[in-house]
Amino acid sequence: MSTALRPFVFVLLWSTGYVAGPLALRDTGPFTLLALRFGLAAVGLVVLAVAGRAVWPRDPRALGHLAVAGLLSQAVQFAALYDAITVGVPAAVIAVIVGMMPIATAIAGRYLLAEVLAPLQWVGFGVGFAGVVLVVGSGLAQTAVMHLTPLGVALALVGLAGITAGTVYQKRFCAALDVRSGAAVQTGVAALVMLVLARGVEPMHVVASSSFVAALAWLVVVNSIVTMLLLFLMIRDGEVNRVATTFYLIPPVSAVMTALVLHDRFTPLALAGFVLAAVGVALATRLPRAGHVRRRDRRAGIRWPRRCVNSQLADTERSTWYPRTLRCPTATKEGT
Repeated sequence: MSTALRPFVFVLLWSTGYVAGPLALRDTGPFTLLALRFGLAAVGLVVLAVAGRAVWPRDPRALGHLAVAGLLSQAVQFAALYDAITVGVPAAVIAVIVGMMPIATAIAGRYLLAEVLAPLQWVGFGVGFAGVVLVVGSGLAQTAVMHLTPLGVALALVGLAGITAGTVYQKRFCAALDVRSGAAVQTGVAALVMLVLARGVEPMHVVASSSFVAALAWLVVVNSIVTMLLLFLMIRDGEVNRVATTFYLIPPVSAVMTALVLHDRFTPLALAGFVLAAVGVALATRLPRAGHVRRRDRRAGIRWPRRCVNSQLADTERSTWYPRTLRCPTATKEGT
């Protein structure tokens, strides 16, 4: 697969989860579904990690950090989102709320990780937030069309908080760990938590219909394993920023998929909100070109060797809320 296509394939496959999830939830409870999804995915990820000779963490603190990140980004996120679906929130509305994750992560990184935000990103935050307000507000005002309730919106926001906190936590404490073994540990921990919750609050009854089996298989293989492997390949090849800059496609792509497959309906204001949200995230995740970075830092008196600015290290280190200076060890301050 061409490296230029990987981010778009990743976004497309990620978006399918907003169709497969609601289909599977028709035949079982949210915690039961997640216990099955995470449990089967964890087995697959362990096999792949062992086959790929991944490095497994031995430090108890590293395992603890992976567990916390997995609980936040997987258990908390999907438990809240699947609960929101069960109370009637359209999957596309959930997608547009969770699609604000790059914006929420950037703001969290600004205050928790001392990252610097560009002016254009703040504009993107405002536009994206306006889009979410349009989608949610029109849905709450016309519940006969979109079936939104305050409880459903609150659950979707909890899911957004989960993936945002998990992303920031992983960036802070798990960045140096092997992605393959880390994904296996995180998914396994999430599976155990969902199993406990399912046994405690649900009858754990499953209607093994053909649609359920197909949706579960898709969630496990495509959404929990293949997308993770794609992400690993993009991290290895320095394409993480391309994922961030295409993340704004998830809400509109999910809206089209759910309209075609699940027959969701949306108000005109909600459709306008989808567009605004996509534009907002596109602006908020826009990255400067290497030439712009060099000119900006040259004015600040920092010399960047061309090979550093254009290297894979620079691409990898530059986050979705890029800092003012790339973290290149060969950069020098003029006069020193």
